[in-house]
Amino acid sequence: MGGPQALFILGTGPGVGKTLVACGLLAALKAQGTAAAGIKPVETGCAHGEDHDLIGRDGTRLRQAGLPIPPLVASPYRFAPPLSPAVAAEQAGLLITMEDLVQAVQAARAAIDFGRIVVEGPDGPLCPVAQDGATADLAARLTAAVLVVGPDREGADGQVLLTLEACERRGLDVRGVLLSRRDADRGRLRNEETIAARGQVTVFETLPTLEATDVHAVAQHLEAHRVVDALLR
Repeated sequence: MGGPQALFILGTGPGVGKTLVACGLLAALKAQGTAAAGIKPVETGCAHGEDHDLIGRDGTRLRQAGLPIPPLVASPYRFAPPLSPAVAAEQAGLLITMEDLVQAVQAARAAIDFGRIVVEGPDGPLCPVAQDGATADLAARLTAAVLVVGPDREGADGQVLLTLEACERRGLDVRGVLLSRRDADRGRLRNEETIAARGQVTVFETLPTLEATDVHAVAQHLEAHRVVDALLR
């Protein structure tokens, strides 16, 4: 299998559309006949299910979009408090290391005979995901192809540029930036042009305003605007 084994969705922060983009990417890969599954290695703000186990909402959506893997593989570390993963783990009496998260991703790949894995990173690039590292550090450990995802709103250009700076410091393989429009009636903000010029990075066509369930529409957008090709090369 040529190209990167891990495709990493790195957001500028929480609530920017990472899960929807990750699910759309999985759907696009499935349509191409590419074996791929999704994982969110650590998820916080989880609710208890009927059997009292914590349910990883994002991990569940990733399982539905990609090849089916066991729930505890798609969402291996789950915590109820809506805190940064390292803090939530500490409150639960656990110590999660970067090696733990790398092994979790490798377990997900093994579950699909070592096909491609789409990793949704928690929150932003500097979010403490383990006792010894942040989200961007995990992408570095995985030698992943990175897609930076952010919202197309006021101030987004600065947030994306800060994220790109964190990526550059770690030598990450950033394949491009994808913005998602949050308000269909909002005028053009020129975030794409600013990020492309100052970040010296490919900025893909902005995602239109979509519902959280519009995975097929996202998949079509990623395919039409060569996002999938950029990640797989």
